Amino acid sequence: MGNTIFETATNIYTSDGSIGDGGCGTVFRVRDVDGGAFALKLLHDTSTNKRKRFKNELAFCRRNQHERIINVVDEGVYIAGTKHRPFYVMPLFASTLRKSIQAVFPTNK
Repeated sequence: MGNTIFETATNIYTSDGSIGDGGCGTVFRVRDVDGGAFALKLLHDTSTNKRKRFKNELAFCRRNQHERIINVVDEGVYIAGTKHRPFYVMPLFASTLRKSIQAVFPTNK
């Protein structure tokens, strides 16, 4: 999905490629029309249960403003053929959450 275009009501984001993959979505590094860098989380599956969890995650981030909670700056729906997959846009950080946690709490393998 390199150079994928994600459009919202207020902006257009172009993907620079995937930067992470999790249980319910893929995170992409994107640039908006002004050249700003952001992270974009795209839901993998469009099942009712996953959409509900994604909706709850988005609502939680919108409702709770705190330095330790992701700030959602935009949201939209990516349409590919007959599939409609929701996404949201957030600030881009230098590291993933997983890497940050591992730096603080290293595991012994």
